[in-house]
Amino acid sequence: MRDSEIHALIKRLLLADNAAVAEMKVDGGTSLATGGLELTSLELIRLLVGLEESLDIELDDEMIMNSHFGTVDDVVELVGRGLTNSGRELSTTSSS
Repeated sequence: MRDSEIHALIKRLLLADNAAVAEMKVDGGTSLATGGLELTSLELIRLLVGLEESLDIELDDEMIMNSHFGTVDDVVELVGRGLTNSGRELSTTSSS
């Protein structure tokens, strides 16, 4: 799975809760909080649960607690670790 696919999935999941996200450019550098997506802690947890369900992975509590969530790329990195733990990999290349 490519990181661009994770970015698109994040945007789709966020759209389910906030239609204003449709007007935003969501990329790796997009802030999750102030000046960006303006996510609350509950919205971040919903996003992580949505990613787990959509990708059939488990993000264990320790991985989450030891992560810093400043930008979308921070979430993508966490998902990459979850994919690796499930025997899959996150590709950062843009080719198919």
